[in-house]
Amino acid sequence: KKKKKIEMNDEGYNGSNEGAHRAASAPAAPPSPVVRRRKGLSKMIGRLTSFKKNSAPPVAESAADNDVAMMTSFLERDEEGADRASAPATRQESDANTVASEPTRCMHDFIAPSSTAQSAASFTRSSTGPSSHPSTDNYVSGIRVHLKRGEAMLPCDKSGLSDPYCKFKIGKYSSKKTSTITQNLNPTWSEEFFMPCPEICTVPLSIEVFDYDRFGSDDYMGGGEIAITALGLNDTKDFVLNLRDTRVNPKKVLPADLGRIYLSLTRVHETVHKKTGKKQAEGGSRMVTIDLIEGRDLVAMDDNGLADPYVKIRLGKAKRKSKVVPKSLSPVWKQRFEIPVHDQSQVVSFVVMDRDSGLKDEIIGSCDINLGDIEMDKPVDMWYDLIDDNIVVGEIHVQTTVSDLYSDSSVRPPSDEELKKFCGTLEVTIDRAVGLEAKDMGLSRTSDPFVVLELGNTRLRTHTVPKNLNPIWQRSFTFHVVDIFDCLELTVYDEDKGGKSEFLGAVTIPLLEINNDVMERLPLKKKSLLQKHQGEIALKCHLDYKWAKAYPQLIKRKIQKHMDSDEKFKIPLLIMQVNRVKTLVFAVLTVLRVIDGLFRWDYGFLNSFMAMIVWMIACVYFELWMVPLLLLALLGYTHLFMRKKKTLTEDGIEVDCLEEEDDDDEDDKGDEPKKGIMAKFNAFKQVGQGIQNGLGKVADHGESVKNLFTWSVPLITQLVAVGLLLAALVLYFVPLRVLLFIWGAKKFIKKGLNKYQPFGLFKLPRGHMPVNEVLEILNRVPSDIEAMQRKRLPCARRRSRSHTARTNTKSTHK
Repeated sequence: KKKKKIEMNDEGYNGSNEGAHRAASAPAAPPSPVVRRRKGLSKMIGRLTSFKKNSAPPVAESAADNDVAMMTSFLERDEEGADRASAPATRQESDANTVASEPTRCMHDFIAPSSTAQSAASFTRSSTGPSSHPSTDNYVSGIRVHLKRGEAMLPCDKSGLSDPYCKFKIGKYSSKKTSTITQNLNPTWSEEFFMPCPEICTVPLSIEVFDYDRFGSDDYMGGGEIAITALGLNDTKDFVLNLRDTRVNPKKVLPADLGRIYLSLTRVHETVHKKTGKKQAEGGSRMVTIDLIEGRDLVAMDDNGLADPYVKIRLGKAKRKSKVVPKSLSPVWKQRFEIPVHDQSQVVSFVVMDRDSGLKDEIIGSCDINLGDIEMDKPVDMWYDLIDDNIVVGEIHVQTTVSDLYSDSSVRPPSDEELKKFCGTLEVTIDRAVGLEAKDMGLSRTSDPFVVLELGNTRLRTHTVPKNLNPIWQRSFTFHVVDIFDCLELTVYDEDKGGKSEFLGAVTIPLLEINNDVMERLPLKKKSLLQKHQGEIALKCHLDYKWAKAYPQLIKRKIQKHMDSDEKFKIPLLIMQVNRVKTLVFAVLTVLRVIDGLFRWDYGFLNSFMAMIVWMIACVYFELWMVPLLLLALLGYTHLFMRKKKTLTEDGIEVDCLEEEDDDDEDDKGDEPKKGIMAKFNAFKQVGQGIQNGLGKVADHGESVKNLFTWSVPLITQLVAVGLLLAALVLYFVPLRVLLFIWGAKKFIKKGLNKYQPFGLFKLPRGHMPVNEVLEILNRVPSDIEAMQRKRLPCARRRSRSHTARTNTKSTHK
């Protein structure tokens, strides 16, 4: 039918009598899309001209001039088709165009007005037709609502409880209904949602609370209104709304006190894609990293006096869930969650649940973290109280970091308390990577790499470079250094949307081995950090520290990483740990055999005779201050004769068992408690894991002592030598009984003040552990495996063009 009408109109235009008669007798057709477009362009030129006159800044005038010229050029271009525009369009086309234009008019009500020329220009391009740089997004103004909890709600059921839910409404613009909290007069929603409304909105936000009834109509529990006109952009305000009866002619009179609800409102701008209609908030380049570490003092929820806790995390529409720790009131999760955030003022909600098999899980407690209070690229490590019915029911340990993936992290001036901890700053520039491994499947065979930088518990990351095996980042990061004897860890991952990121390579750089302001190319290693992997990374570092603050950290407690966990039980790993301990025991036995051989005169007359003379002189003239001098002499001997010997080999080290495996599946399977044979098998694994890790610690300390005397870390050995010299001087001039008196009095006074706390003073922080200076020194000296992991691998030499040409020529001849 449409085609026939077009042919009939063409006949009328060609001059036939029948066509002219039909055209004269037919009703007037609506204007064509081209005519409507020309009229819209003319109106927009008028708007831009008035905007140019009313705007004072010269920037606004220049922006308006550019848009006026742009619209005028489109209008002139359309005049060429004026004859075609006069052709009448069919009724079906006009109806379709009218319907298609309605959403655009409705969207204009929500466009956020702005006083700047840039906002006006974006409004112009989004609301009119084409432009030289067409925009696919519109900025929509609205309110982000964070509904926290309710308190002292009205009981509506026979049980004396209620099933409350809320209805939010902003006039005719938007409405929202929350979830229902069953059997509770103090509900905790912790929900966050976006409600579009105009920037200047005189309509208040109306809230109504209802009690859900499975059969029959829901009961009214109260309501109220909040004015949103005074909210500024990205301005968050907390409200406590006292519920009241807002109905006009209520059938049932309610009491005056209907309870209250706690919520916060934030004025934000979100992006709506024209074609898809999906909302995307501004600032989508931020990434929130949540380290869920542990909990303590949780309330018992089961009959056995324990609980099976797990945590639900919610950030906007993103939801995460931790693993279940069975039968524990002090659970240890040690899980990391990365969530992209669209607005810095969003709130992260934590709800700790108790898993009940066959029944509904119970809520232990909840807490919230406001991201607006967290500075960019600064980890916040805190214990948070869990609240349930205004009662503290436990604590959880969480570290939260908000990172901007596309801006260089600048040095934030530390506070006075942080100045006491920091001893310097480290600036790292990640330039690029070359020859990475392809992880994506398909014909392209590429990866989407990004780099994660870790120093202590500070974790930062770069943006993702899509579809590239030779990515270029050119990002700079700044770390505040607490321990100069720590290592910087770089890990390259392949980002997979909707799945876990895949490993592409890693490298460890000790801070004491950094070459300042030198661009270096470092080969990537496998997960065990013992073997070379595919690809190289180019970076530049600059370390600046004060030695007066850095060197005393050697005898202070080493910072433990939150995400470090014990190695899982593996039979090859257990055998390797046994062999390491066996090697240390054999070394000690060898020394004892040598001493026994000297007493037995097994090493010749001269050696045994000299040993006898030394023994007699030592027994006659020995003093306690000589012990540090003997150790100092041993350090000097190893420095002169044993330092150049190679002590690091891969013999006896199972590289395959040190490779980390993905254990997410096992954690998911471990949600339900194991029974029967599996429970016994898991108990056996836990016993084996304890033996394996205990042997590993013994082997680490033994190898650290050996590497301390072999100058594996020269600065640490030098500081130990200075300490031995000072100890010899103190023991020479101060009697031993005086030193024992001072040491014992300090111990008694310190422990007594901590226990009895007179006047509320001298209270040590919770979880404080005593410091053993000798063990802290050994913890900073690497073991044999750690020394091999820190060892730099040689870079692959690049072949010259002539060598490549000769190789290609030979292969061609063959």
